[in-house]
Amino acid sequence: MPEALIKEIKEAEKKASEIIKKASDQSRKIIDEAKKKAKIIICKAEEEVSKIIQKKKEEGLKEAEKKKKVLEKDMTLEINKINKQVKKKLDKAAKLVLNRILSKDK
Repeated sequence: MPEALIKEIKEAEKKASEIIKKASDQSRKIIDEAKKKAKIIICKAEEEVSKIIQKKKEEGLKEAEKKKKVLEKDMTLEINKINKQVKKKLDKAAKLVLNRILSKDK
């Protein structure tokens, strides 16, 4: 009877060992699969972030271009205004100089 009991215990230990090995293998496979899925998720997230960054960059450039055009228009108007003022003053100065020259000749 003790031999049968010892044999039964050894078989139970062997089965327990096999169960532990299977569980260990399964857990390793689950972890490996989880790592693969995590890498895929991370890659997709990085792609999405890149797309979002590119989109925001393009939107920013468009907005900057609009602002640039508005500023260019405003500056052109301001330059034209200043040029008119300068022309008036130059005309006035030229008339004064011409009048002085003409009045000295008299």
